[in-house]
This record gives sequence, C-alpha cells and structure tokens, in this order.
Amino acid sequence: MSASANHLDEIYEQLREDFASHPLISIRPTKGNPPDQYEIYYTLVGICKTGKGQIVESRDHTVEISIPFGFPHFPPSCKPKSDLFHPDFDSAAICLGDFWGQDSSLSDLIIHLGKMINGETYTTTNAFNEEAAEWYQENSAKFPLSHIDWEIATTAESSDNDHKHKIDTLEDEDLTTQFDFLTLEKETEDEDISLNTSFPDIDSSTVVDFELLHQLESQKKYYTLLKFCKSNTFPSEPLTNLCNKAQQEIRKVEKLHSDGKKFENKGDAQIALEKYQQITTIVSDFPTIDSDIQRVKQTLTLLGSISSNKTSDAAQPEVSKKTEHPADNKKSDTSQKEGKRASRRPRADSSQPAHDLFFPEKRTRTKLPLYLFLGIVVIILGGGGYLWYSFTEKLGDAEKTFAECSTAYANDQFDAAKRSCDKALQLVGEVKFIHQDSAHQLENSILEILHSEKLTQGLAGNILLNDKYMSKDEAKALLALKQKIKEAEKLFTEEKWQPALQLYKTFIAEAEKNSHLNPSIIDTIKRNILFAEFRMSYDPALVLIQNKQWEAALEKLLQAQKVLVSLPEAERGQYSEKVQTALQKCQFANLKEQGDLSFTESDWLSAIDTYNLALASGKETSLSPDSIETIRNNIKRAELYNSINKGNKAYASGAWDEAIAAYSKATGFLMDIQTTPSQTESDINVQKLNRIILQASIIRDRQTIRTLLENEDFKKARQIYQQILKTIAASPFSTESEFIDTTEEIKAAMRALDEQLALMKKIEYLKINYQPLFTANYPAAVPENLSNPVISKTKETDSKIVFRMQCTETSGGRSLSLVMFYAFNKSTGKWSLYSDN
Repeated sequence: MSASANHLDEIYEQLREDFASHPLISIRPTKGNPPDQYEIYYTLVGICKTGKGQIVESRDHTVEISIPFGFPHFPPSCKPKSDLFHPDFDSAAICLGDFWGQDSSLSDLIIHLGKMINGETYTTTNAFNEEAAEWYQENSAKFPLSHIDWEIATTAESSDNDHKHKIDTLEDEDLTTQFDFLTLEKETEDEDISLNTSFPDIDSSTVVDFELLHQLESQKKYYTLLKFCKSNTFPSEPLTNLCNKAQQEIRKVEKLHSDGKKFENKGDAQIALEKYQQITTIVSDFPTIDSDIQRVKQTLTLLGSISSNKTSDAAQPEVSKKTEHPADNKKSDTSQKEGKRASRRPRADSSQPAHDLFFPEKRTRTKLPLYLFLGIVVIILGGGGYLWYSFTEKLGDAEKTFAECSTAYANDQFDAAKRSCDKALQLVGEVKFIHQDSAHQLENSILEILHSEKLTQGLAGNILLNDKYMSKDEAKALLALKQKIKEAEKLFTEEKWQPALQLYKTFIAEAEKNSHLNPSIIDTIKRNILFAEFRMSYDPALVLIQNKQWEAALEKLLQAQKVLVSLPEAERGQYSEKVQTALQKCQFANLKEQGDLSFTESDWLSAIDTYNLALASGKETSLSPDSIETIRNNIKRAELYNSINKGNKAYASGAWDEAIAAYSKATGFLMDIQTTPSQTESDINVQKLNRIILQASIIRDRQTIRTLLENEDFKKARQIYQQILKTIAASPFSTESEFIDTTEEIKAAMRALDEQLALMKKIEYLKINYQPLFTANYPAAVPENLSNPVISKTKETDSKIVFRMQCTETSGGRSLSLVMFYAFNKSTGKWSLYSDN
C-alpha cells in the first residue's frame, strides 16, 4: 500500500497549489482516490530519439510518477511516457541518483525532472542509457537547452532561439556542369557558340553565420561570398562590409580577365597568362580561370615549338643565301680566285686599317672592276635581304593569325577560328619556299584545326556533349533531362520519395523521346522508381509502428512487400528481413491490441484466443522476453477473470460445486501471475477468493443438511455439521466475525440436533419396550394382544421428560386403546410411571 489517505490528500493539494498556473508544467492524477499516481506534462525543449534513430529536439514530454509503499522513506517510482533521450532515462524507469531524501517533496522531484529534461543535470558514468551519455558528452556545449528560472516559475521561458544553426553552403564546383544550354545562342560579333558552365545560384539560409563568411573571406572565395550577400534579405553593417569587399575584389579580377582576353585575342599569350595568373592571387573561386590558364599555356607551348625552328633558320643566313641565290657563277669563281690570291698574300696585321685590306698598293689598275663588283654584290645582298625580311614578316603574321585561330577554337568560337585559320593558311602558302620547316609545321597545325571534327561540327551548329555531337536543341533537351535527374536525385537522397517519384516518372516519359540518353541511366532511374515506391510504403509503416497504429502499419507493410519482390537483389536482400520482421512485429502487436480490447470489454475467452495467436506470431519475431512475459501474464489474467466470471455465474444460480471449482481454479491462476503490483495485493486477492470458496461451501453444505433433516437423516446431517466446523477452524478466517457467527449457529444447530437424536433414542426405547411396560401397569393385559404403539413427548421439566404412550389391545373381538405416561429422569437416567399426582 502507498501512503495514508490523509497524506495523499495533502500531497495532492500541495501539487495543485504549486503547479496550478505553471507555464511549463502541468499535472494530472491518474489513479487512486485520493491519487497515488500522476502524469506530469512538461512543455519545454528536450532531447528525443525518433523511431528512425534520429536525435531531435522536442517540446512535449510526459513522465509518470507513482507514490510507493513506505513513502516518503522510499522514493517515488518515475517512468518516462514519451521518447526522452537522456543518460538517466530508460524506457521503464528514471534514475534519481542521490536526489531523493526523506525531506524531499513531490514538487521538488517534479522540478528536478524538468531540469534533467532541460539538460541541466545528467550522469556521464554508469548511466542508464550509455548511448545518450556519450551523445551528451559530445554535445555538452548545447546544455542547458533553455535558460529557465525554476525558482520563479512565471518567468521561466524557453530559449529555443539561443541555439545556433549552421548554414548549409554549396561550393561553385557543386553547381557546375560541362555545359549550359542557356548560353548556346551565337554571339552578335562572329556568330560563334560560347559555353557557360555555371548553373543558377541556390539561395542560402537567411541566418547569418559570420564565422562561415569570414572563412570564405580568408579563402578568397569572393564569388561564393557575394552569392550569399545577394540571397540574404537581412543586411547588417558587418555583412555589408564583407559584401562591399567581395564586390571590389571581383571588379578587380574581372578587369584583369578582360585585359587578359584582349591580349590573348591579339596573340600576346604570355601577357594574357600573367593576367590570368594574377587573378588567382586575388580571387580563388573565379569561375573559368583554370580553363583559361590551361588554354593559354597550350597556346604558348605550340608557339614556342614554332619559334625554335624559325630561330634555327635565322642562325645561318649566309648559307641560305648561297643556297637560295646561286646567281652568278662567274662572279663566284672570280671571288674564289681573288680569295685564293688573297690567301697567298702576307697576312695583314690586325691593326691594319680596313681600307688597306680591301685596296692593295697596286689599286690604280683594279679600281673600276672592283667597284663594279662591289655594287653588284650590294644589289644582290640588298634584294635578298629584302625578300628574306618580307617573307619573315609574313610568317610572323601567319603565326599571329594562327594564335588567334587557336584562341577562338579553344573558346568554341568556331566561325572566327575558321576565318583566322584560313587566313593563316593563306599566309603560310605565300612563304612556303622560305623557312620551310617552320612553315610546314605551322601548316600542319592549321590543317589539324581546320580538319578537326570539333570545328566541323561547331560550324554546323552542333556541340559535343557526353562524347557525342548534337544540335543545340538536342543538347538543350538532354541537359534539361539531366537537370531533372539532378533535382530528382537530390530529392531521392533527402528521402523525399513522393516528389522524387513524380520527377522520375516525368523523366522516363521524356527520356523515351531522346536518343542521346545513355540507356543505363534509364535503367538506374527505373530502379530508383521502384525503390521510392517501396520506401513510400515502408517509411510510413515505420512511423505508424512508432505511433502504435498497427492495422494501418500492416496495410503499408503489405504494400511494401509487393514492391520489394521487384527490387534488385541488393536492395531486396537489405530490406527483406526488415520488412518481414516489421510484419511479424505488427501482427504480434495488432493481435495483442485486439486481445487487450477484448480484455477491456471482459470478453475473456476472445482475449485468451487472441493472445495465444499473438504468442504464436511472436515466436518468429525477436521480441524481448518482457513482451512475451507480458502476453503470458495477460493470458493468465484473462483465464483468472474468466474463471471468476464462471464462478460468479454459478454462485448466482446456486451451482455451488461448479462455483467452488471455478473459484479454486482462479486461485491457482492468481498465485501463478508474477506481474501483480505487489505481493501484498496478490495475497489479498487470494484471500478474497478463498473466503468466497469457504462461503460457497458452507451454503452448499447447509442446503444438503436441510435435505437430510427433512428426510430425518440426522446422523448424516450431524456429520456434515461437524465437517463445516472443521473447515472453518482450519481456515485463516476462523477469527473473523462472519465465520465466528457461522460457527456458533452450527454449534447451536448441532446441540438441537443432538437433543433431537436423544429424544428419538428415548422414543425408540419406549417403542421397543411398550408391551412389557404396558403389562407392568395393566396386569390384565396380554402382551400378545398389544399393538400399534404411538409415543410422543408431552412435556419436559428440569428433571424429567414425560412421554405419552398409547397402544391398541385386541381381545375377544374388541379393540381397546390403552394410555399411560412414562417419564425419564434426567439426573438418574431411569424410567418410571408418571402421573400428575
């Protein structure tokens, strides 16, 4: 038993006073009058764990508190009724630790439990819930969850808004693809196709995380930072300063990028590279800078190869002249002869003037021919030099024009690339007989671009996508499908099955019209559709199971099972056992719920049958021993109450043996049940049944005695009376007033019965001896003539019992009635004739 009734009344009144207007706590008595059990409702932030294993915050919590026997020496028992996730909370109990003392009150305990839910106090070692203890240690910075003034309840407020939530951010590389069909229109200048690889921006959260923004600033990711600024609708001075700095840095690099483009288009690839590389030192997330730098480096590599060949040609101009201009063999021979003569002359001193070297002492005779020779040589050299310079200039123009072609080609400006390469090819054709190696290599490079599939397809208006060339409309349709896949996969990853399924089905309908789509993608999407359909039934089933809506959960699980057989082997193997286990669990719980309903409606036989079906279903399910034991005890209770019900009906109809048998069976069931609230209560219930059994047996035996007395079977009646007395004396109820009275009544009845038996014995004596007794008092009577004795008691005094004796005397054809009175002396036990005198 719990505390006394007066104490329970005081506790209830105190709780009503303490929490009548509390903003966070309300109480409701659930058992007893006065109540000894309460449900406490907390409206404050606490940590819960969902059926999916997710740890979330929740604001509604319920705890059951029961006042035990020996309160307050023993603490109340506390049990969570909601899914609280706390180191000291178990599904069946709450650990109070050292909190409770004899001077503690129930109000103190309720406030203490609120502090536990708020995370103000929790155990980290030897906890009830080790998983929760680890989680609380890892997230200790979160606690307490709210700032609550427990002393002044009316001012206690939850501080949900104090929590900081991180902003999910996406880097540019997460939002890019190789192609954007939105920029496929031709440019107005050269009608070339330009490619933009960026996708539309994604809005960020309106909650400003300055730590994240400063991290972006330190990493020089100003484009990402500016993107957040544009999406934020709650400006502040620090945010404005960051956004202004991002804009300034972006304007700088955009100017550098524009300058680099100009130098690249002019053919000054080295300067363009320097501009591009300077951008990376200012902004790290410039969208196209990596591809720009790689393209210019490739151009420089190609131009460097061509320049090296030209340099090797320029290193030997005299040899080339001799080879390319064999003009005057005679003059050449003359020069050779002169050279030979000069070789035979004495070697001039190095200090000798140049005039002396070319004009010997006998120069009067050779003056005119030498001048003529020198003039001719000058003319020849001048003409050759002019031609060499002119062709070299044209080759340089060809190289520059080819650089423009390469840049346009790299930027997918196909018309401009075609014009530049045709012009470069024309220039190379004009100088092919000079600088042959360089010209030939440049010509091959030009022809490689002009004959490339990329240029041919680009000029035809086609683009390369997924290693296939296709029209812009086809590419646009294909990219639209890919975007739809991306959106669907995002929803699929986020487990938003319904919208993902709708997008997938739309995609399949459109994909059948597109021949460029990889068939393996369609197969994957079809598998995802099946998986989404499966999860659309399976996930709600888990929620319904969590909410204990068993019939609805069974319906969803059966739908999921139909789709499961069509899933690929990997997914089917992953979920087959889970679905089967969930089905068995639902079937068990549903049968248990039906059994509980029948139990509540006192339909004991139906409850027993349903509980047995639940046990049979539970054999294949990994149920906890407690669940199995609960069902078994419920079956025993149903059998108990069914037996009591049978006993009550038999008792009401007077079928005592049947009632006693039913009650005796109920006693056995009651003693076998192990989950009664307390042993004391169980003993009380057994005593009640034993009392009813004793009462029923006494009533039954008294009815039997009544019948025996009617039949004058006094000995048998006395034996049954004696048995009743023995049964009462042997029972634990012999000292109760009800059975004391019954004992006295039976003893009185036995005394009366004994007197009746003694009287009957005396009458029997007189009947047996009436003839001698009459002849002793009537000497003329003949014993043989006496018959038909009639004996009756006439009166009784303190000392005597008087009997009237009558018989019939038949003699000489006449019949006479003889009468006399005979008395029994109580004190002496002797008989004598009696007369009033």
